[in-house]
Amino acid sequence: MENIITSNTVSPTRTIPLPSGKPAVMPFDYSLLPPQIADFVHDTVQRQQCPPDFVAVSALSALAAVLGNKVWIYPKQFDNWKIIPNVWAILVAPPSSMKTPSIKAALEPLQAIEKGFKEAYEEECIQYKTDTIFAKVSLQAAENEAKRILKDKKEPNKENKAKEAIASANADEVDLPILNRIIVNDTTVEKFGDLLAQNKNGLFLVRDEVSGWLAKLAKEEYQADRAFYLECFDGDATFKVDRIMRGTIIIEHCTLSLLGGIQPSKLAPLVQSAVNGKNDDGLIQRLQLAVWPDTKKAWKWVDQAPNPIASQNYTDQFIKLHNYKPENKAHRFDNNAQQLFIAWMEEIQLKARDIDTPGIMSSYLLKLPKTITAIALIFHIILNDTGEGSSKNINTIGEEATAMALDWADYLISHFNRICSWANNSYIEAAKLIVRRRKKLPIPFKARDITNTGWAGMGSTNDIYNSLELLVDHNYLIEQQSVVGSTGGRPSRAFYWSSAVEDT
Repeated sequence: MENIITSNTVSPTRTIPLPSGKPAVMPFDYSLLPPQIADFVHDTVQRQQCPPDFVAVSALSALAAVLGNKVWIYPKQFDNWKIIPNVWAILVAPPSSMKTPSIKAALEPLQAIEKGFKEAYEEECIQYKTDTIFAKVSLQAAENEAKRILKDKKEPNKENKAKEAIASANADEVDLPILNRIIVNDTTVEKFGDLLAQNKNGLFLVRDEVSGWLAKLAKEEYQADRAFYLECFDGDATFKVDRIMRGTIIIEHCTLSLLGGIQPSKLAPLVQSAVNGKNDDGLIQRLQLAVWPDTKKAWKWVDQAPNPIASQNYTDQFIKLHNYKPENKAHRFDNNAQQLFIAWMEEIQLKARDIDTPGIMSSYLLKLPKTITAIALIFHIILNDTGEGSSKNINTIGEEATAMALDWADYLISHFNRICSWANNSYIEAAKLIVRRRKKLPIPFKARDITNTGWAGMGSTNDIYNSLELLVDHNYLIEQQSVVGSTGGRPSRAFYWSSAVEDT
């Protein structure tokens, strides 16, 4: 026997509007970038019709990766607080939102630098073969001469002369060529450590889809890897790896910049894990350049060549940062810039310590000064002549670069706030998706029918039930629960669309 329990016996005639699951974010403003970068971003956005946020953040993280740890900034005039200008960035959006094309366009100059590394490496390999053969021949000739001396009974002091013959051989061990790297895509943590030791300026982890990397680090068996990567955010930590088989590897500067795309549904559980304390070690909050812009509805056909001037100016900045090797690596704010930073710093510290600021946001805000000062340093170098003969004090960061960097703060905070809110409210957007795609579901339907669709953004079974209960509460659905048998048990839950929805 089946007992039927219906949540509401009369089908409602009017739905209640669903709440918003995503707080508003600040739109990207091209004034956030120096013109050498802004022109390229604008041109790319016009042609690809992608969010400017994605191209701008990808460009900024790539520039930070090229600069690496070759320079730094002291945000205070006398204190030894030191900031390395590496940044961690993620692009948040549903699938097919132009994340990958944005990354690809922004990284083209960096790929060209890496191509140069490869060509130089191939030439060094040819020279290595020549030098190795020469060293072998030279050593063989020296050994033959030493044997001749030792066999000569008339040769006085022949042992010393034989040693001298061997020592005179041009047979020094030839160093194996090293392929210089900036970009890494997929690597074990052990190999990553090797690459960091070889590439002392730091590395740039780029993943079109970074969710797999983040999810892996959330697993218990990868907590040692997670701890190592967390150290790489600072950019200046020294790390020593001791292994029986591999010996000792000393990484003088653990410097990592990061860029990747991720879907909101895959980011939400990672943020929830940080909120509930399961993985509250600051990894999510280190994703400082995290942007989740609104999706543009309009689209039009555009077929035009890239702006050659904008492209060249953009490429020139990578060359400039790549070749920037000042004698004095330390930078500080000038007086006006320092006052700007102090005023902002006092404001952000108070906000982070406010009792009404959620813990995850507080942690994000406390890490924001590193990001803002890093951006100021990058912009300062771009905006100034760093060539020989320049009369400017390039080690003093001025008001223009500092003000531009500080403008990023409110913009980034608004986007991180959306990400944090999504972790708790993702079921709201999922409910809206269920309504939009309701005709693809059977009548009646159950939660498992939604799971079987494979729709992105649905989350766990519990999340789906939260979405369905929200739709019931807002008169979109009528729930029917049935218990089979006299002993009861867990009820089966089925859902019907109300007449109010069927008429829309």
